[in-house]
Amino acid sequence: MRRISPYKINHDQCILAPEDCGLVNGLITVNGWLTELTSLRGVYAPPYFSDNFRLQVRFNGRSIPAYGYTWAPAKLTRQGHHVEALEDGRKVNWSFHSELTLGANQRVAILKVRGSNGLHKNCSPMKVQVEVTGGIRKLPHWEFGRPSGAGIADKRWKDGIFSLVSSDGALSVGCTLPLMPLGPLCSGVLEEAPLERRHFEFYVVLAIGANQEESEVIVRKILTNPVAACDASHARWKERVKQLTTALPLFDCSAPKWNRLYNQSLLHLLLNEWDVPEFKLHPSYSTGGINGGCVCCYLWNYGRPFRLWSMLNPQ
Repeated sequence: MRRISPYKINHDQCILAPEDCGLVNGLITVNGWLTELTSLRGVYAPPYFSDNFRLQVRFNGRSIPAYGYTWAPAKLTRQGHHVEALEDGRKVNWSFHSELTLGANQRVAILKVRGSNGLHKNCSPMKVQVEVTGGIRKLPHWEFGRPSGAGIADKRWKDGIFSLVSSDGALSVGCTLPLMPLGPLCSGVLEEAPLERRHFEFYVVLAIGANQEESEVIVRKILTNPVAACDASHARWKERVKQLTTALPLFDCSAPKWNRLYNQSLLHLLLNEWDVPEFKLHPSYSTGGINGGCVCCYLWNYGRPFRLWSMLNPQ
């Protein structure tokens, strides 16, 4: 079995624009905005999709830029830092690290955030805010591109879970921090009372589904053990990579860049493999998968690489 590392792409190697990069697991795609530490944009999980969606985590009211990132099939890692001046004239140099993972065989995204400051004692109050905006829609047929439309959703808060709910479906968000809605109404901005800390780590979980109850149940289950959920996702990707490399020819030459090119070209077979209950084919292969684009595919060409599809999945 080959290591999953040949599929990683660092920020200095990536040619994608922020809006074109994301993760896909065969049920859901989520855009992890490359230039921001904690921003999530479009959520596409056929037949459901978000409209003008954004999830943003702010620290003391600030959005943290990402100065570096690494994309891998199972995880998008971003780094950031922020210098903050205290009232006594000292400066706190905060270092941040985030990891975006999609739950194995689920329409769920898991965002892990870790932060630490450079002071030797807890003297820097940190307020965490999670802002969620957007709508949700459902389409029975997806064309050759990501769907869009004026998705309208009600904002609801129930026992620690925030949801965007419409007649088409629901998108729910929860956190391992004790967040509460900002203001008397559920505005979509959730925040935690400021605490003095030097290090912190928390998880934000997002799920999309047919209704509020369905998406809430998924979020609550993941929040009970987000570490196990991320481990299961990574294990699932290793299984898929093993199947891929076992079924297809191996390639090796003296030029490492050609080995890497071949490995990354094979990865498209997994990035465009869908296993959606609502689809007629299981699995179904598309011409494009990340960020919900080109989910469909002509049966007579099945994404062009005819012989490779049949080698990976003879059925």
